[in-house]
Amino acid sequence: MIRRAIVIGAAVLAVCLPVVAQDEPAPTADPAVATGSLAFVILDGETEQPMPGRLTFTRVDGETGTLFVNPDADPDDLAVRNNVVYSLSGFGNITVPVGTYDVAASRGLEWSVDGKRITIGDQTWWRATLEREIDTTGWISGDFHLHTLTYSGHGDSNMPERIISIVGEGVEFAVATDHNHHTDYGPTIDHLHAGEELTAITGNEVSVPIGHFNAFPLDPGRSPVASDHADANVLFALLREETNAFGIVPVIQVNHPRWSGIDYFAVGGLDPVSGDAEEESYSANFDTIEILNENTGWGYYEPFVDAPHTAANDHSVLRDWYNLLNRGHRYAAVGNSDSHTVHYAFAGYPRNFVASPTDDPAEIDAADVAAALRRRAVFTTTGPFVEFTVNDTPMGGETHAVNGVVHLQVRVQAASWIACDRVKVVVNGDVVEVIDVPRTGDVLDFVAQRTLSIDRDCWISLLVEGDRPMAPIVTGGGRPVRPLAVTNPVWVTTFEGRAWQSPWERADLIAEHAAYVRSLRGSASERGLFVGAAARHDHPHTADLIRSGLTDIDRHVRLCAARVAERMSDPPADLAIDLSRAFARNPADPYLRIALLRALAAVDPVPITPRLVSFLQKHGSELPHRYTQEIEPLLEGRFVTDWSVLGYFPAPEVGTVAGTDFGPESDPDHGRVHEARNGTEARWRSATADATGFLDLKGLAADPALETFALAFAETWLWVADAQRVPVALGTDDGSRVYLNDAIVYDNPARRGATPMEHVDTWMLQGGWNRVLFKVENGTGSFGLYFRVLDETVKVAPEKGK
Repeated sequence: MIRRAIVIGAAVLAVCLPVVAQDEPAPTADPAVATGSLAFVILDGETEQPMPGRLTFTRVDGETGTLFVNPDADPDDLAVRNNVVYSLSGFGNITVPVGTYDVAASRGLEWSVDGKRITIGDQTWWRATLEREIDTTGWISGDFHLHTLTYSGHGDSNMPERIISIVGEGVEFAVATDHNHHTDYGPTIDHLHAGEELTAITGNEVSVPIGHFNAFPLDPGRSPVASDHADANVLFALLREETNAFGIVPVIQVNHPRWSGIDYFAVGGLDPVSGDAEEESYSANFDTIEILNENTGWGYYEPFVDAPHTAANDHSVLRDWYNLLNRGHRYAAVGNSDSHTVHYAFAGYPRNFVASPTDDPAEIDAADVAAALRRRAVFTTTGPFVEFTVNDTPMGGETHAVNGVVHLQVRVQAASWIACDRVKVVVNGDVVEVIDVPRTGDVLDFVAQRTLSIDRDCWISLLVEGDRPMAPIVTGGGRPVRPLAVTNPVWVTTFEGRAWQSPWERADLIAEHAAYVRSLRGSASERGLFVGAAARHDHPHTADLIRSGLTDIDRHVRLCAARVAERMSDPPADLAIDLSRAFARNPADPYLRIALLRALAAVDPVPITPRLVSFLQKHGSELPHRYTQEIEPLLEGRFVTDWSVLGYFPAPEVGTVAGTDFGPESDPDHGRVHEARNGTEARWRSATADATGFLDLKGLAADPALETFALAFAETWLWVADAQRVPVALGTDDGSRVYLNDAIVYDNPARRGATPMEHVDTWMLQGGWNRVLFKVENGTGSFGLYFRVLDETVKVAPEKGK
């Protein structure tokens, strides 16, 4: 590539700035629109040399259309998407649609942001200068969860773009974790001459039916383990045996363990309340837990309680980690971008800072990183840089209280564009103090000391939070990304030289020997653990402890009390009154109410279905979708398994279920032959749902091509002796309209996957036979429905009278 200086008036950029530009600007913008060009340089303010970075363009007029459409404009230097341009060299000349923009130059969370309002006409130039604002000496930054379209098969980032974007965000250590593939970034790094900026190793996001797990480092020349493992004990043992050039046992990281559908903790039966696992397929033989996932930090928040939107995370992974720490496990908390794209899910947010013997990205040793993770000398962050010690012991270590106290030293740094508001001191999962961080509007370097009284063994960690979103640098695809950081703990014993005792072990010991205790006391974590331990030992006052827990100020203690009530072998009958009152007192906490309903179902012989259905109707489809495993055992009735089906009819676009009448909607005659898709004929036929209750609507025609962008009907009949209201649950893939005796009772054209409780309702059936007709459309992929009648007295038949 030939580069030369650009003359701006009488000045030559090569003289006044260390920058050259291409003979012609890289064609990053759509040539079909009016464009100008921007010559830019991103300078390191200390060295005054160009450095890798990112330009983010925001239209002043508020328009949000895509600006940069050509990923091949300069593939060895640029990664462009939507409104961002990464440059590996830190200088260049690019085409930009004509207009006025607020342009921000950045290089990740350790650096300042430089900004300028720029009007693009013909040729424009900009010199941006960034300052390193955070002192990270002794730490290197790493993203342990990264993908490419090339080898994961989804997203949009190719191999060069992945490296350019990682380096452009200032990430120093990268783990390639494409799904079920051993990707090697090495040749691409060499081709781009990026080795001074980044060390990368091969990993694998082992994606199997029981969840997703990263293993690293691995040998890029070896084949990945099989992708059909259903037992984590077997899988983890195989991963530990994988060889690599560093001669170390691979690290196993549990990825997004509460992300519905690929949630290892749910599949393994890890109770989100108690932290104990029920399934034999669950293994505790892993090293790290991904507490923060994607730019937004999914996993940090509890759905409905801490945040209104938590994507597909059904529980807080942070709370899971607390539960496991309290049971004596010592897993390291990590966070990663899980980036598959150049834009939208940016690499490096969140990232991990790992204690390191070198600050040179080119000299990072994977063995040092693995060792630091195993001793938990790491913290994860979307923005704040956090260091803390307890009695001068750094995170991951163990110390002891002296005369019943420990001394905390806290330091929080943040770049000038990242606002931190508070530090939370966490002891055994309880926030014991909130330290306010003053906003300065400038670089943050906040130091605090605290003395804590300690009267029992514990672990101490920090959370750092900020309220101001990090836009426009990190946007989370329209969801606000806020500053968050989670440190790994320091473990504290009350006596020097004595083995550390976990909070669960202590609660269990007290419950075994303190039969006189009738009410909960101590910290919230102690109260929650004690009620569980008391039940395990058949404590004589377990019911009283449950009652105490149900009225506790702390939500987690209330959850623990509900869980213990559900599992009591011989609960007192009047406990149902306390559970009902607790249900009424917590109207805004759906999961707690589900836990209370489960306990009620175990304690009270009165059927729970009417109350459950009313509860689910109030909360819409999201609640049953999130908590199917918890709710489904409470439901009475059964899935409809025997059906009459008919297909296929054309459904070229979303909403065909509502827009076109094909005849069966009002004509139940099974003898009629229907004119169907592509001139074919369709006749009613019998079909049976599978063991899970799913009726698969594929295979109704000889040509599988007719199943895509198609519509099918499924019919069943319900019989009751007299008119009555009957609860039902249903779910379809994709959109559907449902008829009851020719009246529309459900209408949702959205394309989606089917879940058994997508919609819970109560239908008024007439005495005798009632026709139920599902009209379901399919785009691509799965095609079918669930339908469950939540009343054992209702008779069901695939055809009227049968």
